[in-house]
Amino acid sequence: MNILPILSRQFLLLISIISLCHAQDLKFETLSQENVLDKQAVLTIAQDKQGKLWFGGGANLFVYDSQNITNILVQDTVFKKVDYINKIGINAKNHLFIATATQLFIFDIDKRKAVFKQGKPFQEKIVITDIQFLSDQIFLCTDKGLYQAIPTAGSYNLKRILDRPRVQSIIQTSPNTYTVASYKGIESFSWQNNQIFHIQNLMFPPLPLKERIFSAQYFHQGILWVGTKLHGIFQYNFIDKKWNNLTESNSNLLSNNIRKIVPTKQGDLLIGTLKGLSIFNGSPHFLNYKHNTSVKNSLSQNSIYDIFIDRQQITWIGTYFGGINAIYPDLIPIQHYSTRSRTALSLSSDITGSFAESENAFWIGTEEEGINKIDKITGVTSPLSKLTQSNLIKDLYVRDNKIYAAQYGGGYSIIDAQSGNAQHFYLEKELLNLKNNIYSIYVDPTHRIYLGTNKGLYIVEPGKPATYHAALKTGTIDDIQADHKQQTYFLRGGTLFRKKPNESNIRPIKQLDTLALGGFYVHPNGDIWLTSKEDLYHVDQHDKLTKISRFPNNSLGWPIIVNNQVWLTSKNGLICYNPKTKQRYLLNQYDGLPVKNLLGAKVFASKAGTLSVTTLNGVVSLDTRKIIFNQNIPEVLFRNIFLEDTPLNYGRLQKTSDPNSYQLKLRHDENFVTINFSGSNFIKPQKNRYRYKLEGFDKDWVETNTPSIRYTNIPTGMHTLTIFASNNDGIWSSIPLRINIDIKPPFWRTWWAYLLYAGLFTLGVHFVIKFVVEREMLINSEREQEKKIKFFTQISHEIRTPLTLITAPLDEIISETANLTSTQNKVKRIKKNASKLLGVINELLDFKKFDDKHFVLKKTDISFREYIEDTFYLLNDLAKAKHLNYYIRQLDAVGLQSIDTVQFDKVMFNLLSNAIKYTPEHGTVYLDLIENDHTIAISIIDNGIGIATDNQFKIFEEYYREEQANDVIGTGIGLALTKQIVQQHEGDIRCSTMNDEKGQWTVFTVSLPKQINQKTGVIPLEILTKETEEANTTNLGTLDISLKQTILIVEDNSELLAAVVSLFEESFSIITAVNGEEALSKALEYIPDLIISDLMMPYMDGAQLCQAIKTNMTTCHIPFILLTAVTDNDSQTLALEHGANIYLTKPFDNKQLFLSAQNLLAISQKKSKGFQVKTTSFDNELDAQFISSLNQLIEENIQSDGFDVNFIARTMGMSAPILYRKLKAISNLSLNNYVKTYRLNKAKELLTSAMNISEIAYAVGFSDRKYFSKEFKKQFGYNPSEQTTNSSQTTET
Repeated sequence: MNILPILSRQFLLLISIISLCHAQDLKFETLSQENVLDKQAVLTIAQDKQGKLWFGGGANLFVYDSQNITNILVQDTVFKKVDYINKIGINAKNHLFIATATQLFIFDIDKRKAVFKQGKPFQEKIVITDIQFLSDQIFLCTDKGLYQAIPTAGSYNLKRILDRPRVQSIIQTSPNTYTVASYKGIESFSWQNNQIFHIQNLMFPPLPLKERIFSAQYFHQGILWVGTKLHGIFQYNFIDKKWNNLTESNSNLLSNNIRKIVPTKQGDLLIGTLKGLSIFNGSPHFLNYKHNTSVKNSLSQNSIYDIFIDRQQITWIGTYFGGINAIYPDLIPIQHYSTRSRTALSLSSDITGSFAESENAFWIGTEEEGINKIDKITGVTSPLSKLTQSNLIKDLYVRDNKIYAAQYGGGYSIIDAQSGNAQHFYLEKELLNLKNNIYSIYVDPTHRIYLGTNKGLYIVEPGKPATYHAALKTGTIDDIQADHKQQTYFLRGGTLFRKKPNESNIRPIKQLDTLALGGFYVHPNGDIWLTSKEDLYHVDQHDKLTKISRFPNNSLGWPIIVNNQVWLTSKNGLICYNPKTKQRYLLNQYDGLPVKNLLGAKVFASKAGTLSVTTLNGVVSLDTRKIIFNQNIPEVLFRNIFLEDTPLNYGRLQKTSDPNSYQLKLRHDENFVTINFSGSNFIKPQKNRYRYKLEGFDKDWVETNTPSIRYTNIPTGMHTLTIFASNNDGIWSSIPLRINIDIKPPFWRTWWAYLLYAGLFTLGVHFVIKFVVEREMLINSEREQEKKIKFFTQISHEIRTPLTLITAPLDEIISETANLTSTQNKVKRIKKNASKLLGVINELLDFKKFDDKHFVLKKTDISFREYIEDTFYLLNDLAKAKHLNYYIRQLDAVGLQSIDTVQFDKVMFNLLSNAIKYTPEHGTVYLDLIENDHTIAISIIDNGIGIATDNQFKIFEEYYREEQANDVIGTGIGLALTKQIVQQHEGDIRCSTMNDEKGQWTVFTVSLPKQINQKTGVIPLEILTKETEEANTTNLGTLDISLKQTILIVEDNSELLAAVVSLFEESFSIITAVNGEEALSKALEYIPDLIISDLMMPYMDGAQLCQAIKTNMTTCHIPFILLTAVTDNDSQTLALEHGANIYLTKPFDNKQLFLSAQNLLAISQKKSKGFQVKTTSFDNELDAQFISSLNQLIEENIQSDGFDVNFIARTMGMSAPILYRKLKAISNLSLNNYVKTYRLNKAKELLTSAMNISEIAYAVGFSDRKYFSKEFKKQFGYNPSEQTTNSSQTTET
């Protein structure tokens, strides 16, 4: 059996174990941030121009700026198309190259956007395995060869320079020589003038094609190192041109899968493998580092993909399952002795307070477990608690290799450092006496011992007992020191005392009277270094006091001089201060100190220059000769800006020509700004500090360790924010971050606004002067106006009474002068004009009521749609008299509305009568009722004379009349009153002009707020009736002939026609015709209240006309008077058979004709007023048939939503105006009132059934129960609930 291979493997295993044990001296720190970077795969690492680090891998791209880690693929939409990242690189232009599985992306880091090529973001389909920036050249290793990325016009062109299958890596071996690895092996070539020359194959050992995976190359001391995926490391010697292979089997290399080879500044090679980190430092064996859970600060995971050494010589290691590891330079070597340290460095107690050095050891005094010893040769500690009487050691001093130990409650001991023998001494035999509490001890060269106790100072001469010194008789003496002249110094209660040699007196140093000292150090040359609060002082040998430096926001403790530098304990840590350069450094817990607050700690210096600090967490030892402070000057890195809580669009931030400087323009309401930044120092970044000032806002510089500033209420104007950053050792940036913030004022604070204000002020002064001058004129004018209105009102009251007395007897005179036609006509003319005058006076008085704000509306809920419809058709006759096209165009289903019907009648009659009055014959007047979300709009449109646009707002002023209307009689008060009434209803009225293809239209629009659910006071029925009657009476006078009864007079003799017309024209509206055909046409058009016709006429005689009228359902109700010269009985009988109501022979008596007409009209009115729905009988079958058809139609549609006037008119075969007049003549009801009355009668019948009132109301077409009950009571005089109660009682009986 061959034992050599076994021994070889055993030897290699032993080497590996030894190397692993040694290797764990390196400390790996894992970089992570909660919810951002933890254990994600990091496959590639790069650093940008500002110093930020970029970590890429898979679906993540992290940016680290020393304070925050950001996954930029998630937060920045610029990178939204980037998928799985394999490789990244950053060139000198700060352009970021990202190679994914299939594409190459390039981004401009400074501009925070993609690099564009031909107007589109750079995106090339290419498979890249490596990106290298060598000698200002950009090389891309791809599956199709070696490419060069050539900068062109702000973008890049990709050019293949070497056609090789699957190029995997490239390295530069000299200024013009490169080696490239591909499926063809390893080749060397020269690169000159952007061309390849002298390609040489280095004859790599033969491998199967699929195993030729070369992941890394490095040229080191004439040797080319090539890392492979399967076969370890190959080394090529360019001198003897031979290859050597290092693998797991022939060396202690951790893995044959090599992924990265990177050199260090010291010349070592860091080799990243599948199984950990191997380091080649020139020795035959690698130093290996692997993940080990039992070792603190070991590698987080073994699978290493990338190694990157940044500008601060921090080594960043990207792993597949362990995220990022960092190896920081060991700049401050610290040794920590404590109870938790490893065995060789362990102490018996952490509470330490004193330290001393003998020839072969260091001695540590604890305040719990006595003395501990550190052997200088082995460095191993050992506890020696039995050397003293008390375990509370307060001070140690060494003289002639003897240790003098001051103890609390144990006096003092003298210990031989060589033999360990100890002598113990008490100042008082009683152990608990305060004299045995010794806090400080000092031994001079003559072995005189100075003891600082609770009771003052004791001095022990050699061979003699301790003697008390009265100069320091009270208080505790904290420390005792001496200089080379043996001047002895004592610190008690913040005051420093001094005893000169050969003098017994101890005196305080006068120059220090005003200082409360925290600590002091006496240099062997006699200089004294003192601390007081934040300040460091120096006292020279001539007692000159000098303030050396201040350390703001800190409190200083004990100083010491080591290697010409002052070291001070403080509240914030351990300070190193160079008196010559004024440079200062602060070490704290981030540097490895066990505690931050060292104010009570003491410092000691060894003969070799090692600094030791006693703390409450052990002793810290620093070799000051090996400490290297970080001298790298950091940059200030801009991160982002938030306005309120919204990130600022980076496009709004403009970079200026100055380095690291930006321009930002903000609106006046964007003055709540948060600026986030960081420093480029990655060594102990927790110690980075920042100093900033916003000019014009901050009075002084502000220093902080928070990399964020928030400003609120920044005033408008230009402000410059300047930010400096320092590294962990207080080195400040030379170039600050500057942001010039220009907050624009609001438009009302701009220069042109102030110019406008000046103009307005001047104008205002002008108008004030004008106002003062004209005010008196206006007041006087208003007084005159008030006097005029008051005068008109008084005159109106005065005129109204005699007018009433005048009109009262006129009716009697008309009756008495029936035979005197001429006289009667004159009296009628008097009455007509007197009525007009009375109407004008009433209108003037109504306007005065509204103008004085004394009028209170009496609102009631009505069905508004029906109200508007009925009111509109009341003026149908007036419109027909002028042959107007008079109709309702749109009538929305508006529900209940609360209005004062008496007053609103005036609005409607005024607007409608004006429209009719000012529209020429054959013109058009129509109405729209439109329901909107919150309002109801009534529009009355006509194509009359119109109103000038400039005057449309004046039309509602009192006494104003349009020029075109001057030929029509009027007061100019009607529309002013109309506006007052509408405004009292919380509405609005407007006049406008509308143009379409049919011409120009004048539009009056009344807008009322919808008040469907508004509660209104209930007005008694009798008052409501009275108001309606008053309204009708008033408007009859105002509207002239609009509401008069209409008579159609038919006569072919013009003289006789004129005579009959003159008889009736004063009291009635007259329509004339000269033959039967014309008369029939006009009767069907106007539906007159009475027809008076001659019998003998051309075309169609009176009898035929009468027959046609009486046999037509539309006109059959009209009373008919026949006038004829024929007196035979047959003609009279024939006329009566055809339906004539009266037959008068010519020559007829005027009075008889007038009275006959009046009687017929009175009989018709009586019949219509006595009409009862469902019960009235008719003499005329056609009327009965008409009502029956209407009743049937209502019955069939009693619950229909679309049951309106237009629907009924279409179904009945009549126009809406004709249907209205027909029904009004028969029933004295408008169509809406007839339908409502029918429904109420139907409801009355249903009240005897088992249905409740709400069900009945719905069944007969009422959607509102309250409105139903109100209308029911108005119709029948009692509530529906009363009938229900009576019906129930009847049933019970």
